[in-house]
Parts: sequence; structure tokens; C-alpha cells
Amino acid sequence: ICLGGPGTRRVRPRDGLFVGLGLAGFGLLAWQFGFAGVAAAFERLHPSTLALYVLAAVAVYAGYTLRWLLVSRALGAPSGFGSLLGARLSADAVGSLLPTARMAGDPLRVALVTGPQLRGTLATACVATDRILELIGNTFAVIVYLCLFSLMHTTGDEAVAARVRIPVMVFLRAALAVPLVMLGRGLRPLAFVERLATRRAARRSARRSDGRLARFARMVTVTEGHLIVFFREHPTVFV
Repeated sequence: ICLGGPGTRRVRPRDGLFVGLGLAGFGLLAWQFGFAGVAAAFERLHPSTLALYVLAAVAVYAGYTLRWLLVSRALGAPSGFGSLLGARLSADAVGSLLPTARMAGDPLRVALVTGPQLRGTLATACVATDRILELIGNTFAVIVYLCLFSLMHTTGDEAVAARVRIPVMVFLRAALAVPLVMLGRGLRPLAFVERLATRRAARRSARRSDGRLARFARMVTVTEGHLIVFFREHPTVFV
């Protein structure tokens, strides 16, 4: 909330209640398990190492936010560094509590940046594009890591497993390129969603034809249109 800048909603009593519940939960865990493990970890931690970690964490999240900001501006979405940083931190915090990891926080990112000046479909396109770029970068990093690991460990089951994973990751990366090339050429890889909604609506009466699936299909179509604009008109930003 503090990072949101002007126009951000005021803190409500319910927000304070949630903060209090979080602190109470932390206090309960501390009372149950104590701080012996935390104290032992800090005793072995060198101050320079902690400072380096903090700098690295700040740099990483600044990079995340700058990438998202670059994508948002390319798509014409009004956004600021502070609001996007706050949304990313909140989404990662929620994602750390759920089994689907960071992607669980993506709907929260959309909800936090959606407002009077930014439609939900455009916000969804911005978050989806940012997630695609992150997935490509992570896949590339994993492939490089596996190659280095297999070179350093030339024998044993671990090296064999690494060599098996390398072509699998390369295949997944190549498969990811297919929908991106389609978007760059103006094609719609998610067109089947609209066709499915149309067929389902045709089986229903006119009174019930505009159901949830039809509304969802329209949102997917509009979001996909934003993605096509990005990959067709902003290839430099993508690179």
C-alpha cells in the first residue's frame, strides 16, 4: 500500500486485523519452536555475506519490476515502478504459501494493478507476457546449468540424468516458441476457447447463451489480442 503512491486506497481496519493475525501466527510459531535455530544461523552468518544477499535480492526484484514495467509500457498500460514492485512482492508472498509457487500470485498481481485506468484484460496480458519472459529466461538458465553440471560430473547416474534432462528442456523451450511465433504472426493459439464457447452456447437457449464460459472466452480473446500486439509490434522489447 505504501509503495502504491498517489491514489492508493487508505488502510482499513480489516487490513490491520490481517497484519495482527499474521504477527500472532508468527508469535505462535516462535513460542512453539523457539528461536534457537534462527540464532544459530545468524551466529554462522558473516555480515558481509548478509549484505551481499540483501543487495542481490534488491537487484533481482528491481530487475523483475523493470521487466514488468517495460512490458506494461509497451502495451500502453499506465503503471509505475512503485505500484508494480508492491504488487510483485505481494504476489510472491502469496505464492510462497501455496503449492503452485510463484504462479499462484499472478491473479493477485492482476487484481492489484487493475483499476479505473487499466482494464483487467490488459493487466492480464501484461502479467502473462512478463511470466512468459520469465519462463523463457528460467528455461535457458536451467539448460546452461545442466550442461555445466554434466561437464563437471562426467560419470555416474547424476551425469546421465543431467544429459537426459538437457534434451527434454530444449524440447520444452522449442515447444514454447510455437505459440510465440503464432502470436508474432497475428495468429491466435487460444482461438479454440472461443470456438468451444460458441458451440456450447449453440446448444443452450438464447436466454442462457451468455454464460460464464462465453464471458471467459471474450476475456481470453481480448487478452490474446493484447499479446499479439506485443509480439508483433514490440519484438525489440521482447528480446
